[in-house]
Amino acid sequence: MARQIRIWWQSAVALANGLTVPRPDVAASDRAVEMVLRDSRLFRLLDAADASGRRAWPHARSKSWWLRIAAGWAALSGPGQVRAAGVVAMVGGLTAILAQAAKPVSIGPLIWVLPAVVACLGLLASLAAGPLARAIADKAS
Repeated sequence: MARQIRIWWQSAVALANGLTVPRPDVAASDRAVEMVLRDSRLFRLLDAADASGRRAWPHARSKSWWLRIAAGWAALSGPGQVRAAGVVAMVGGLTAILAQAAKPVSIGPLIWVLPAVVACLGLLASLAAGPLARAIADKAS
């Protein structure tokens, strides 16, 4: 009985709130927030940096490098892409292990575990590139 009374009371409160609380105008609120943000110094600074980057991008060396990398990646077959990603992961893991070994003071005794796992997974991915690529293709279709 007390549970039913509580449910009726909560329903009555929700009904009263629905009748007395004005509905927010989401579009108007969004426009107001956008106007406040556009008038801020931080927005102007970020907008100027974005415009500068957009003007420089067509002439950037990094764009030509990126386009060559993307073209090379697109030319690879499915297994070739998986193999390349595995090699990148393996090299990244090994690089992290070597960088940690060069430090004069170790952070902890097991700091090498995560890079080693990444390197091993990269090696496994590069070795099993064919079946992994087929599984990825099956999952995508």
